[in-house]
Amino acid sequence: MKALIEFFQKLLKLKRKPLLLIDGSNVAMSTKSARGSVDYLVQALEWGKKSGYQPQVIIDKSLLPRIDERERLNELIKKGLVEVASGTSADLVILERAEKERAFIMTNDKFKEFQNKFPWLSREKRIIRFVFKEKKLKIKGYFVSSSR
Repeated sequence: MKALIEFFQKLLKLKRKPLLLIDGSNVAMSTKSARGSVDYLVQALEWGKKSGYQPQVIIDKSLLPRIDERERLNELIKKGLVEVASGTSADLVILERAEKERAFIMTNDKFKEFQNKFPWLSREKRIIRFVFKEKKLKIKGYFVSSSR
């Protein structure tokens, strides 16, 4: 019986979609304005789902007063699609969770201050770089996080 349980646990792990942690503050503030864009977060979530990931947005609490559609963001938070990092930086939350769960990260951040603590950043292609062209998300590719 124990072997059967272990078999099904392994099977469930194999079928689980890879986790994509979206650096929400970085994505939202990719606008040309001083206010972050909830639409950019939604586009990142949609891309993650469409690409076979289990996407999760993590934002800094400091983004809340700088976002364009606060009610829409609150709905995403209520649905569990957006998490607000409280008491610590979102970058640290993202990196710790990515390390623990071998998740991919959508960000343009280089994480220079975290290179020593998370050496996998400079070895593994788990960083997804992006750009918004004409307010549409475009993926640049998968990269290691260069400290340069």
